[in-house]
Amino acid sequence: MSGIIGKSPDMRSGVIGAYPDGHILQVLHNNRTSGSFSTTSTTSAAISDLVLSITPKYTSSKIYILSNVHVYVTSHSADAWSAARFGISRTITGGSASTIWNSANAGVTDTYTFGQYVTDTTSREMGRTTISHLDSPSTTISTSYQITLASSQSTGYNVMSDYSHAYSEITLMEVAG
Repeated sequence: MSGIIGKSPDMRSGVIGAYPDGHILQVLHNNRTSGSFSTTSTTSAAISDLVLSITPKYTSSKIYILSNVHVYVTSHSADAWSAARFGISRTITGGSASTIWNSANAGVTDTYTFGQYVTDTTSREMGRTTISHLDSPSTTISTSYQITLASSQSTGYNVMSDYSHAYSEITLMEVAG
């Protein structure tokens, strides 16, 4: 015996073979600085540039989704709310997309994430909206998360995620659970 005490290559934060709950295992980021996505539909549509895939290391892992989206509402009725509704969809490789969060299923009475009351048809609204959600995909298969956008009004106001005025981004963090 040499008397030298060393660390096992399997040791992580004092626990052999496992990370403690809450430990960040990986972080991925997508930042959009050009282009745009526009819709007048009240049905959520995927913003093609705000998507990111992650392959969780463990089925017990949680995925924390954080997105900052620049929004621009370009047309609307006078004397009414002008608003946009965002959401998050998840696609596990080999499956179909499913909505895992939007303002309607978050218990919000008025189902918009960004809005402003306007008194005329020439006003324009622009701002950034932060969206966050903690998901439990229960898989180690590649999983894609995508931000969705819809007009919140039945009159179909034009809403867009426009990167020419400000950037939009999505970040995924795998959290040991």
